[in-house]
Amino acid sequence: MKYYTLARLEELYKQEYPEMALAEIQKKAKLLHKEFNRLDTYWKRNNRHFYRQVELIGQGDDWFRTKQLEKCQQ
Repeated sequence: MKYYTLARLEELYKQEYPEMALAEIQKKAKLLHKEFNRLDTYWKRNNRHFYRQVELIGQGDDWFRTKQLEKCQQ
């Protein structure tokens, strides 16, 4: 995971909630870490799908065109 390690998330929880029990901190940090990983995978897949479907060209308002639209116009 690129964002936060499990240990770093635990540290942040300890700073934010010093009265929280260690077991609960570890549980919440693990859950958050898992969610970050899930979202990271989701975003990577969406980006991969987008760039397979779109060709980037030029700048301004018309900076991309879809590959499927290009096939229909030919």
